[in-house]
Amino acid sequence: MEVLLRPLGECQTNCYIIEKTLMIDPGDDIGALERFISDTGARIDTVIITHGHFDHLLGAAHMQEKYTARVLISEADAPALSDPKKAIVPEYTLTPFTPIAADGLLSPGKTRLLGRDCVIISTPGHTPGGICLYFPEDKVMFTGDTLFAHGYGRTDFPGGDMRQLIASLRGLLQMDGDIRIYSGHGESALLRQIKQGYRP
Repeated sequence: MEVLLRPLGECQTNCYIIEKTLMIDPGDDIGALERFISDTGARIDTVIITHGHFDHLLGAAHMQEKYTARVLISEADAPALSDPKKAIVPEYTLTPFTPIAADGLLSPGKTRLLGRDCVIISTPGHTPGGICLYFPEDKVMFTGDTLFAHGYGRTDFPGGDMRQLIASLRGLLQMDGDIRIYSGHGESALLRQIKQGYRP
């Protein structure tokens, strides 16, 4: 699986392009987003948002309008696409908030993406509708802000819940240690490295 990464915006949120057609978390910087697509020769037809915070979704409207890409998100976090309060949009951003509607809602369970099996894992806690995307054939998982190489997502934003996050993390940490984790911020790591207290 080809995974390309570019951190976007002041939050340096990881935006991923996978196999030139799938984008995960188009963040806050339309110019950088455009350059990322151009530099990689990607033809994005699907955008998936791991959770409904501004730094992961501000580029979604642009992707939907310019590239006619389908924007997918969980049902619980879908309101963040149209409500800046739910997306926790600060007063100043590089990209203005443009309300949109999701083209589809992702539910937990098995699906097909990029011609591969993909498991949508519900991981609430950082937000009510946070999800992870696990590709078992490639042993790759995109965890948004649920799990990082050096920690886990915060729960002090509206909708955050530490008990839910702990339960979500327990589920992820029981998975195969050879899975490579691509998170919403920072570098990637193998799950077993994270369990052992990853140090670069």
